[in-house]
Parts: sequence; C-alpha cells; structure tokens
Amino acid sequence: MLSTPEPDATAEAVHKAMLAHPEEDVTALAARLDLTGDQVRSALDRLSELALVHPSSDPVSLG
Repeated sequence: MLSTPEPDATAEAVHKAMLAHPEEDVTALAARLDLTGDQVRSALDRLSELALVHPSSDPVSLG
C-alpha cells in the first residue's frame, strides 16, 4: 500500500502560521515559531515538495 506523504511537525507549524499570518516573511515566521530562518526555509521546501505552497511573484522579503 502506498502512503501519502505528510509534512513533519515543523513544516506543519510553518504552514499553519503562514495561513494565519500571510503577511509575514521568513524572519517573522521564524520569530513567531521560535525557529531559525534556515528551519523555516527547509519547512517551506518540504511544503513545496508536497505542493502545499508555491513561490510567490509578490516581492516580499524572505528574510
């Protein structure tokens, strides 16, 4: 049986924070979640692999 890939706990927390605070950049999300910028970026990479987020053309700072 095939399993459905799922985000890890960090990626899930980042995803929920992004939904609740869409105006926040990587730096703000990291501060909100007590993570490093690299941890948030890794979570975003995982979420992208799962097609839960995609790059924006909006020129928002990524921290």
